[in-house]
Amino acid sequence: MSIKLDKNEMLRALGLTVPAYEKAYRGVVFRMNHFLPTGILNKEQTGSGSVTFNDQYVSLNTGNTLNSKVRTYKDIWAYWMKDTKKTWDVPRYARFEINTQDNKSGFCHFCQGKILSLDSAVNTNKHIGFVIDNAVELYGSIGDGNQELRTALIETLPSVFAGDRLLELVYDGMGTCRYYVDKAYKGFLTLLTLTGDDDDSRLCDLASKITVVNQFNWFTVNDILVVIENEGL
Repeated sequence: MSIKLDKNEMLRALGLTVPAYEKAYRGVVFRMNHFLPTGILNKEQTGSGSVTFNDQYVSLNTGNTLNSKVRTYKDIWAYWMKDTKKTWDVPRYARFEINTQDNKSGFCHFCQGKILSLDSAVNTNKHIGFVIDNAVELYGSIGDGNQELRTALIETLPSVFAGDRLLELVYDGMGTCRYYVDKAYKGFLTLLTLTGDDDDSRLCDLASKITVVNQFNWFTVNDILVVIENEGL
């Protein structure tokens, strides 16, 4: 795991100028592009699901047994344990470089914050993220603990190997999240009721479920970058 971050990349993520960055930035930076040893991310798997950790990526594969599920996630345990809560009231940036090997049925979540249920494509928990629904439909999503909003359809992915996709989220700390795919702007969502500290310590949550027997979902994550700005650290 590497946490070294180029300064210009940090500035772009937070939307700050150089003087503002040098004067004000205090926060959490999490980056992972090396996924060994096994278990470096928490994992859950049921049925024929499997999570495999490799040098350059982590692979999530549901297998072909109906209702099989896979999940991997990471929390900021230091803050969660000490009650020194991060909040949703600060700017955030998240990036997931994914590779959809095959998506045949069901759904996949890629978010910062927490997935409500591995049995549903709908995520009303507090989060910012992307969701692949109906196997191939890519959307941006945001939740406040009671409701989920989605962007218009961003892209219909091939059901077989689709190559890499760079999914980026820029959240302003005031309820608005902007969505980018392969550095192209895809729209924004505003949910002013996304506030407080529920599920704020979950840096990333990635999951998938198969909903048709003898079909499967399989994707890999090649790079995760999360930036959370908070002067109070």
